Amino acid sequence: MILVGPPSSGDVPIPRSTFEYLKDIVGLCYVVLSTILGVYTLYQFLPYMNNDYFWPDFVENHVAEVLTNIYNTQLPFNTNNTTLDLIASLVIIPKQENVGLNLAYPRMIIYNDLSKLDAAVEGLRHLDVNQVSYMVSQYCWADLKRRWGMAHSISRQERCQQRYSHNGAVYLETILRNIDFNAWVLSTQGIFASRIQSAIDTLDEGPEWINYLSTHSILSVVNEVAYLRAYHMNNFVLQYANQYQIGIKESITITNALAKSTLLHVKDIPWVDRGVMWTAQYLFGGFRSDMTALTGNQSLIRNSSTFYGLQDESFLEYYNDGFPLRPIHQAIHNDIGQLSNIDLYWIQPPTNLINTIKDFRTLILTFISSNATFSSLFNNKTSGILQPIPPQWQTNNLLFYGGNPFCGFGAGLSIVQDSFGFDDACSVPRPLTLNWNAFNSLFAYLVMNKNISGVCDACINTARCLKLTSELTQSYSNLPRITPPDLSYLKLSI
Repeated sequence: MILVGPPSSGDVPIPRSTFEYLKDIVGLCYVVLSTILGVYTLYQFLPYMNNDYFWPDFVENHVAEVLTNIYNTQLPFNTNNTTLDLIASLVIIPKQENVGLNLAYPRMIIYNDLSKLDAAVEGLRHLDVNQVSYMVSQYCWADLKRRWGMAHSISRQERCQQRYSHNGAVYLETILRNIDFNAWVLSTQGIFASRIQSAIDTLDEGPEWINYLSTHSILSVVNEVAYLRAYHMNNFVLQYANQYQIGIKESITITNALAKSTLLHVKDIPWVDRGVMWTAQYLFGGFRSDMTALTGNQSLIRNSSTFYGLQDESFLEYYNDGFPLRPIHQAIHNDIGQLSNIDLYWIQPPTNLINTIKDFRTLILTFISSNATFSSLFNNKTSGILQPIPPQWQTNNLLFYGGNPFCGFGAGLSIVQDSFGFDDACSVPRPLTLNWNAFNSLFAYLVMNKNISGVCDACINTARCLKLTSELTQSYSNLPRITPPDLSYLKLSI
């Protein structure tokens, strides 16, 4: 028999060493300090981590807005530069700067920057065949060898030869070589066959040309550009039109010290079909309109016996604009030429002019950053709208039909009306106005060699004009001597 004794009253305590107490204290301090340092580190990282760019205080300092304004201001000036110094004087945005999206900017890109042959060939090959007929190009010839003219009038055919022969966009063959020709012919539902092909088929080498287009193999972009250059083409410029507001989206890439790159959108202009507000069609209705306007066996080929102009060369003018012509359209017809036959092209400002304005702007911004008195005067200058009337028009016996040749259906009014505007809907006549701001007024003041006496005589609101010119001369007095910009190459009459 085994006897079990009562349990022990407790373990014998073992005394702890000083080292063990110290270790516990250090461990506790480590946990507390680690927590504090972790919170502190997160707090330090917060300015970097609250945006996608790891840029401290990016949101609080409105960096995105500042960068967007700087790039949208500088891009139209930097035609060749690939770098932009963000701490230079030229990127200063004064209070007078009315920064926003310039809706003309995408038109400059399309009509100027993307008018090179390689860009055009790439664009044509990505174009939906259903949209080819709606490209705004007034063709001069059907083929690259200029055998079959397509101009509406003899005078325009001569103009084609003198001015546009190096523009690939005036040759129908340039387009047809770079699309799915057979698919496009089907998409026209017989219109191409009746308005162009049937006429060319009756001419020497015509059937061979049509056959070549239907069996043509598309070349590489490099070889296609070389082929077009062999016919002395050096660009591809479409005609100006306001049927669509061209859309564009531009971004810059921000790369931080960790080599992480993130996009920042600086411009996003949507594409808009302006529909019935396509008023440029009164001067040229487009290739699709030309083809659908004709009847019977009429064609657009000048060499053929079925050319519509043999019966009435003004037929398309009547079709697009009606008959009789309204006064402003009649004036254009008499002094410029037949409507539906007028070439509209974007004219890029001369590089010298862009550089002159850029240099002037840099000079003024440098003074703003270094001269507190001038900066205060400049930034507090009054902006305004003036209503100028040329002295020879300041009479009561004149009627004004507007300064926009697209708007030809308004009645004559006693007020001088505003000039051309891309987005002019021709609905309500607006008086001719001039926007006066710090930059353009100072530039004009220097160009006119500071001789502005009598300028306000041409304005309806003379008192306001005198106030603005007084502020202008006062701000200029705080500038050192500036050599007036040289614009003699523009041959202006001021």
